[in-house]
Amino acid sequence: MRAFVVGITGLVGEALAQRLCEDSRITEVRAFSRRALAWAHPKLNLRVIDFENILENADFIEGDHVFCSLGTTRRKAKTEIEFLKIEKDYVLRLARMSAMKGIKGFSYVGARGAKLESPFLYFRVKGEIEEELARIPFQFLRLHRPGLLLGKRKEFRFLEKISEFLVKLPLGMKARATEVDALVKSLIREAFNEEDYGKKIISTFE
Repeated sequence: MRAFVVGITGLVGEALAQRLCEDSRITEVRAFSRRALAWAHPKLNLRVIDFENILENADFIEGDHVFCSLGTTRRKAKTEIEFLKIEKDYVLRLARMSAMKGIKGFSYVGARGAKLESPFLYFRVKGEIEEELARIPFQFLRLHRPGLLLGKRKEFRFLEKISEFLVKLPLGMKARATEVDALVKSLIREAFNEEDYGKKIISTFE
């Protein structure tokens, strides 16, 4: 099986790519990245691109399954327009190109709370992305909805650090977080489960 990963510089994408490279069932891991990585692997075939030019890099999209954990935050994007471009437009461009290239499986890392009617921009956009992905003719579509992601980030996110602390307290258990390792295992397990055709929503919590 050949895998294609987008979002490889993020917390989930990096852990996922490294796990895929170590998986004996995977023969090649291709990936788009906005910058060079600090690590390498014989199975990893990386292309650094400007995601504004993702359509011009369609030739590189090959494999059996695409894993997409591309995303950002409203604060990091600075403007709503930039947020929507990174969070939604790039993801849907990738998905449509992947289907056109004949890739049969697509896994998307969304969020718990993804809903078209959500009053919060982040969750509403996640819901919109899921709706659009469901219209693309993949044989296997896996929509993962993790809770707050717990793991070591390279960048410091103050609110997430507070949330991580609260989640570990008895009164904070209802917040339901997701360990990155558990999410990565779920992504790979579901990608190999090709008996479930069509769309499948996976809620991943610890």
